[in-house]
Amino acid sequence: MGLPELKQKIQMQIENADERLFRIVSSVFDNYLNEDLSDNKTLNSKTLLEKKSDRRSPCTS
Repeated sequence: MGLPELKQKIQMQIENADERLFRIVSSVFDNYLNEDLSDNKTLNSKTLLEKKSDRRSPCTS
């Protein structure tokens, strides 16, 4: 299963999700981001949306 198919599958599952699933997914994202930030030794915490925005922004240096 490629990335486009996986994204579509997850989007369909989210549409049918209940509060319990959203809480689980939120915890998974929080843990993933905390590990990612720890691996990079970043001191300030970023939300998922901030990280996504950073990846899309063109480099201005």
